[in-house]
Amino acid sequence: MTIKEINYRHIIGYIIFWIHLILCVILNFGWVIISNVFYLHILLFSQLTAILSWRVFDGKCIISTIEKSLLDHDDEFDSLTTRFVSEYLPERVVAIVLTSSLMIAAFITLLKIAYTKMGTPELLEQDAIGVTFG
Repeated sequence: MTIKEINYRHIIGYIIFWIHLILCVILNFGWVIISNVFYLHILLFSQLTAILSWRVFDGKCIISTIEKSLLDHDDEFDSLTTRFVSEYLPERVVAIVLTSSLMIAAFITLLKIAYTKMGTPELLEQDAIGVTFG
């Protein structure tokens, strides 16, 4: 393996790290800034997909696994997420905290979707079977 190949692997690994970090922030706090119901549905689907993937991969994030495989070819480089988050906490504790925070964010997103839909005049003028009043 040449130095050029290692540098490209590290560059891609760092790009994946930053995308991963941005995705974590959006998935956990996107409900604060998103008000469009369509985008809230996309956010909720993404949150539930992330939770499901953690369950399928035994508490490990697939993006962290990809990042680690790109950056872990040299002893001085480890997964940035692992160094950033897991330096002070055991891996299992980090997985529980991150999964719980994402579940709470998904629940808040679901509540915001319900509240946004209830607040529209079209839904307030209809009863449960769709009959329009007045």
